[in-house]
Amino acid sequence: MTMLFALIPLMTIAASPAPSLTAAQQRALEQDFVCPASLPDDDARILDVRRFVIRYGAFAPRSTMAERMAFRDHLLAKHHCPEMEQELIHTFPET
Repeated sequence: MTMLFALIPLMTIAASPAPSLTAAQQRALEQDFVCPASLPDDDARILDVRRFVIRYGAFAPRSTMAERMAFRDHLLAKHHCPEMEQELIHTFPET
């Protein structure tokens, strides 16, 4: 029984879509989120991803790109964003 109580907090942490963010920070990122298909062109989509990644990094500087993109994936699914034929959902400029 003690083992079960020890696992519950670990399960809660693992289930969080963005473990390095507080709930308020997650809400702030979600508030500014828009589905990529609603943006006018690829340049706007790239800029939107860049802003998202930078803003996430401001909240959690030690977060990895994988964590940032995983939370973005979570928001894409949560908002039922339509898939795009030529996806740039994960495009991030290398410069």
